[in-house]
Amino acid sequence: MTAVTDLSENEMLKNLFELEGLGISSEENSQDEKANNYLEQYAKSISFESGYVVAPFPLKENVADLSDNYPVAARRLMALQVQLSTNSELRSWYCKIINDYIASDVIEVVTTDNTSLSKYYMPHSGVWRPEKAKPLRIVFDASSKKKGELSLNDVVFKGESFVKKIHDILITSRSSNIILICDIEAAFTQIRLDESHKDLCRFLWLNDVDRPAVRSNVTEYRFKRLPFGINASPSILNMAIVTYLKSQNDQLADEIVDNLYVDNILLTASTPEEALAKYRKSKEMFAKIGMNLREYVSNSEAVNRGIPPCDRAPDGKIKLLGVRYDTVKDEFSIQTGVQSKERLTKREVVSQLNSIYDPLGLAAPLLVKQREIYSCNVNWNEMIPEELSVRWIRTCSAISNVAASVPRALVSGPVHTSQCSLWAFCDASEIAMATSCYLRHDDTSKVSSLVSGKTKLTPKKSKQTIPRLELLAILMGVRLCNNICTNSLSLIKEVNIITDSKVALAWIKSSRKLPVFVANQKERIDNVVKFLRKKHIKVNFYHVPTAENPADAGTRGLSATNWPNHSWLRGPRWLEKTPENWPLTHIDCITEQQSDESEMETPIAVVEISETCPANKSEKIIDLKRISRLTVAKRVVALVGKGLHKWVQSTNNNRSINIQTTLLRKFSVGSPITASDIAAAESVIIIQEQSGYKINDLQKRYPQKKLKMDDLGIIRYVSRLQNACIPEDTKSPIFIPYKSDLAKLIVADTHIKNAHCGKEQILTLIRQRFWIPRPSAIIKAYTRQCVVCRRCHGLPFALPEMAPLPKDRVIVSKTFENVGCDFMGPIESVTREKMYVCLYTCLTTRAVHLEVVEDLTTGAFLSSFIRFISRRGVPKYVRSDCGTNFKLGQKVIQKLFEDDENRENTVMSYCATEGIKWVFNPPGAPWMGGVWERLVGSVKRALQKTFGRKRLNFVQLCTAMARTEAVLNTRPITKIHNSDLSEIPLRPIDFLRGKDLQQ
Repeated sequence: MTAVTDLSENEMLKNLFELEGLGISSEENSQDEKANNYLEQYAKSISFESGYVVAPFPLKENVADLSDNYPVAARRLMALQVQLSTNSELRSWYCKIINDYIASDVIEVVTTDNTSLSKYYMPHSGVWRPEKAKPLRIVFDASSKKKGELSLNDVVFKGESFVKKIHDILITSRSSNIILICDIEAAFTQIRLDESHKDLCRFLWLNDVDRPAVRSNVTEYRFKRLPFGINASPSILNMAIVTYLKSQNDQLADEIVDNLYVDNILLTASTPEEALAKYRKSKEMFAKIGMNLREYVSNSEAVNRGIPPCDRAPDGKIKLLGVRYDTVKDEFSIQTGVQSKERLTKREVVSQLNSIYDPLGLAAPLLVKQREIYSCNVNWNEMIPEELSVRWIRTCSAISNVAASVPRALVSGPVHTSQCSLWAFCDASEIAMATSCYLRHDDTSKVSSLVSGKTKLTPKKSKQTIPRLELLAILMGVRLCNNICTNSLSLIKEVNIITDSKVALAWIKSSRKLPVFVANQKERIDNVVKFLRKKHIKVNFYHVPTAENPADAGTRGLSATNWPNHSWLRGPRWLEKTPENWPLTHIDCITEQQSDESEMETPIAVVEISETCPANKSEKIIDLKRISRLTVAKRVVALVGKGLHKWVQSTNNNRSINIQTTLLRKFSVGSPITASDIAAAESVIIIQEQSGYKINDLQKRYPQKKLKMDDLGIIRYVSRLQNACIPEDTKSPIFIPYKSDLAKLIVADTHIKNAHCGKEQILTLIRQRFWIPRPSAIIKAYTRQCVVCRRCHGLPFALPEMAPLPKDRVIVSKTFENVGCDFMGPIESVTREKMYVCLYTCLTTRAVHLEVVEDLTTGAFLSSFIRFISRRGVPKYVRSDCGTNFKLGQKVIQKLFEDDENRENTVMSYCATEGIKWVFNPPGAPWMGGVWERLVGSVKRALQKTFGRKRLNFVQLCTAMARTEAVLNTRPITKIHNSDLSEIPLRPIDFLRGKDLQQ
């Protein structure tokens, strides 16, 4: 059994970039002040009782909301029991470790539930590695929780990150002749938990591992000591040890505080006698708080002989903070082997890069090409493109099992007698920025191996010139030098920053006003230089030819063939010569006019591997701010596109090399504008609006949405309706940036085309083709400013209390089975004749049917009624007001149903068979007709907003009513949610036809 922890994309990249930034990260990135203040107060709650450390958890205010997580822990225990039943060796080890916990008083059986705090049950599993002496490690999961609830890790302050200390301690280890390494035995379980916090660390275990995990076979335990697996455990351990050591007021205690990483301790010494004295004193110091220091090992054979075997680790190859260290040869080393499968996902690429642990940057040039690949424009779990897979295999095979090793010690002899200068070489290219540092012994001209080296890929989010990237590389170099000087005591007296960019040096020297970006980086560099000079360290800047700059390898990468003879690990040979033979130019010899070169250089392309070229953002094809209608914008772009296509065609006929254009070929050459021209123009406008957005950035901004780029380079949202029989634009709507000019034009065009319809109907219609984040705000803003709507909509009166709906409006029935009927008008025609509209509405689905009638006579109404039932079917119930034409019409219909002679008529025969019941509203209750009066108002507003005072003839009015009927039947009748684009609102048209009549 193996406990597999699949890190998320953010966690993997965070690990990669955090390791990459060791020694060069800004000190500005610290914890928030509230957390720091809380942790300072928390340290005061740590106590030392009877020779042991007692500590509570640093709890947040939301601890009261913590759920007990018992159901999750119980289910995980059931699954664990099944796994244990299939592996007897694993089962035996699991039981042994639990029994050891009980025997060593690490855990206890829960006997009572009386606790003032919440309780929490941690699931547990095992990491099984048969090749090790202790093949099983039990892991407790304090992040486990049900959806919507909190875990223990959510209610505990994590504390400071100790990753930054790795580089500091490694540099400290290189500044001394003799080092002594040890660790704390079972460090976490040496911290006693506060009595009130023990119930936060409960877990479930089996009485009999051979039986299923039913309640009668389960016992509840809780930790009495600090368990490993809680995110705050390393911080609690560190604060407990540091609090104790600071109380000792001892020089050795202060050294341990500086060189303590979780449960690993580094001690330095000048002589074996000093190292052995520190061994004895540190052992005694930690014994006072119940902690045992063990596995001491040194690079000095004399020191190792003086340590008893029970406290000594075996000589040979060990790991110092994860870095391979040979105590016999006194060397750090790294192996660069990675897998080279034919096809990898982006997750696997980043995971393999994470597996190469190189905090000192010894093999950084070998890994530049691989790290460039993980910036490819694909999703986290998608296969990287075949072209990149080939590059990955080629680069992996080129560096397969290449070893890099350097001597650990940077000095020989007493540290205080050495006069050293630190040399930082900096460089940048289109791919990466790099810096590498070397120590020169000025008295002997001897140059040490690489002290530390760093590479970083060039920024992806912004385009920068090469000189600006060189300036960033210098910033990396001065920060790395500051880190090395801080951790090398009084070893370094001078720092020299070397670059092959005269422009960057001119900027650093310049006293005139510089561009904002350049000025900011110059200020950061100046701040670090001032800090170094306060330590009485001299800082110089020099220019060097590119061929003499070892950092150049870190920007372009090295192959295994060129690796052995390159100067990255050993430093430049000319540095061992006398100063007059150095190929350097001091910054004072750089003229300030050379800083103008940056303005003439072309910005490099962003380092991002993509199958489509981004649109040029320097100039827009059409300025949408100057256009009020989307249809106008499309026609303008269509005319321009057709003209360009015609010009390109004529140009290609007279050229030996053809101009290849993808979008222009979609425009026709003929004179009239066709539908395909309008569609191509729309694509051009959309691409222009999307040009400022990258699909990777959008995917991070909207992690719950799946985005893709189509063949034209248009970004689309992939909904969950891919298998539905709906248009492609509805399955994958086009992304329109929020509050963009195009979004406003789309809203306006939809509003006007659909008779100035309401906000929810606009949203429904837009979603059939487009995805606009937070569209309701844009729609609401536009409809509020619509002059036509503001003129037509008066101030609303206070609404009366609503009565219960009648039965025929709430029972399940067919469309137009229960009908409401009303007249609206008169509407004056061109010839000043009066025309009317008869409105029929379904009382259950709110569908609408409109018929134009010449007058209010019974005959005209009956004709419209016959047309209605011929198209929509015969209703069972018809409701209306007490109009005289309706009363007479009802009597005529009854008479027709009772007249046997008329039964031969198909429609009337069917009506007589089915029967129609006519219900009149009481004369004194006009509100009972609100269901159709509301729709009469909608029809009137549509006519008024569309035609205003224009008079129509009979045919035109019939056409207008048909169009208005289609608009009203596509209005949403259910609630629309902004967040869920896959949820299509219900509309009357869905009951009539099952699809939109306007598509």
